[in-house]
Amino acid sequence: MVAEGEPQTILVVLAEADPAGRSLIREALRSVGFANIRDYGDVASLRGDPASAAVEFLIVGADLDGAFDLVRDIRHARFGENPFALVMALVAAERGTELAAAVSAGVDELVTRPLKEAQLMARLRRGWVQRTPFVVTSDFIGPDRRVRERQGSLSRLSVPNVLADNLTGRSVLTFELARQRLAAHGLRLAMLSRLISEGVGAPMLDQLAPILADAAGLAAMLGEPEVELLCRVLTARSRTLSGVSTVEQARFVSDLAEGLVPVLRPGLSAAEHITAAERAASTYRSRPRASLGHATPFGGRPQEPAVDVPAVALMAVPKGIVLFR
Repeated sequence: MVAEGEPQTILVVLAEADPAGRSLIREALRSVGFANIRDYGDVASLRGDPASAAVEFLIVGADLDGAFDLVRDIRHARFGENPFALVMALVAAERGTELAAAVSAGVDELVTRPLKEAQLMARLRRGWVQRTPFVVTSDFIGPDRRVRERQGSLSRLSVPNVLADNLTGRSVLTFELARQRLAAHGLRLAMLSRLISEGVGAPMLDQLAPILADAAGLAAMLGEPEVELLCRVLTARSRTLSGVSTVEQARFVSDLAEGLVPVLRPGLSAAEHITAAERAASTYRSRPRASLGHATPFGGRPQEPAVDVPAVALMAVPKGIVLFR
């Protein structure tokens, strides 16, 4: 039986094409106390139901059209009320692309097909008792599955355990992610400024405006109008860089590193900002890539290009909760 928490109050949203699979999952969840379950045969139906926006626990079939777009939208506050919702994906073990897509989208737990109740319950127990640490970057929010942390300045924040603590409400949870994303943008801008000053050139220059524009939107969400205005002014300036001299480009990135980055990442000394920027740039140089990554917009802003260096880690706090007896 359930030892702690109130699973009967948690909204479980299930999207699975196979009716038999949906039935198995519903019965397994009900057997341990989950009563508020909404199930759908496809993602479009789920999105079309306003009640599903309150999802706290999502189980989704990886083979459904739009499955991982939905997960990304939840993580990046474009769907639902809680970007920390527990997400479980049903994947085919032999399909490596499904596994990779699930991890990239920010799924918490993977359940392989054919479905088995014991595996489903084991994954649920792990997600309930202690969640995997999250990382927050310009293009990813979700569990940290890196073998080791990359070099750089990584802040740590406890991941709310939305199931065990019955935490709901978009305002607090989303605003905390927005603040961490703003700090992540600060590190990225510092890294880009360092790389551009080394002569990387136009490809890196093209990254600045989208990141600055997203930072302006995040500042607006957080109620920081001065930061928002500064980011919007710098966004406009950055869009003219391709037509100016290298001297003017260098002056602009210097302004970014010395003027804006400390605002986005307060609490660090000038030396610490320089060290963090160099470490991030060094990590970037050491990772071969054909092209730059693309940011996933936070809170509904259009997709914008960015770089892929995790900047903030969200760490889970052990709850010591026993879900089943």
